[in-house]
Amino acid sequence: MHIAIRLFVGVVFLVLATAFVGLSAVLVREFKTDWFSLAAFDSQLFLFFPLFGVMALVAFYRPACVVLDIYWRHVAGGRWIISIALVVLVLLSLLVAQSLSGSSKALWDLKPQHLMSDTGEPANCYQQNSPRPAEPGPDSCTRLPFLEALGNLRDVSRERLSMSIFV
Repeated sequence: MHIAIRLFVGVVFLVLATAFVGLSAVLVREFKTDWFSLAAFDSQLFLFFPLFGVMALVAFYRPACVVLDIYWRHVAGGRWIISIALVVLVLLSLLVAQSLSGSSKALWDLKPQHLMSDTGEPANCYQQNSPRPAEPGPDSCTRLPFLEALGNLRDVSRERLSMSIFV
């Protein structure tokens, strides 16, 4: 296998691995105080996807190098096929990224200040120092502050084997 092919595949896979891990790194940087609760809440995006994405890249590094080497050296017109496929993939990636940039907002698109200033509904119904929310009644919260509810979910999940009673 030619060293240039191994370097090319390595650089492409390194860029992909950075993209896998980048979302989780941004989450940690922006939500320093409670990033783990948010990551656990959407673990498929912040834990599972980066971990198994990087593992897949490691697993497919050598096969990708072999296939690229075969196309580059032994297939008639293989260099053109690779070059055109690379250009098409870059253009499709740009098109998809452009279409996704204006889509609806997700939880992690919110500024940490907005989440921290959330006081629940009705406003200021939940006291931060109380261990549990008030019992249901006319003056109780209809919605806990989001970060408080997320923390309660994490605490309850450590106490129980199943959360089916909360469904």
